Amino acid sequence: PDIERAIAEMFRVVRRGGRVLVEVDDRRSLRFVSRAIGGARRIGNAHDESDVPTRWETLEQATARLPRHARVERLVGARILTPVATVHRVPILGGLLRRAEHAVSRGPLARYAGFAILVARRLG
Repeated sequence: PDIERAIAEMFRVVRRGGRVLVEVDDRRSLRFVSRAIGGARRIGNAHDESDVPTRWETLEQATARLPRHARVERLVGARILTPVATVHRVPILGGLLRRAEHAVSRGPLARYAGFAILVARRLG
């Protein structure tokens, strides 16, 4: 629940020059829109997405939580083009989507990833 404290601790324990990966559930993603419209989906035999605490925020909000001695080096996205994971099970379409997701994971569209990963370096 105390995300600022958790992020501060990650940067405290990493050495200078080390990297911390911060995953963001992005409010501007197809994944967020899909969940807002369709509700929580099943993620296992006995669970759905509502069983997993999720903090939906923008990349700017997440970046603002980083300590002063941290700098974002890059952004990597996952689930940019895929609103729901089950489409990856569809023959042919699944393979095409996986290749397309990989191709855009480090480009400008990564800003709209369902799972955006901030790769941040500890400077001091």
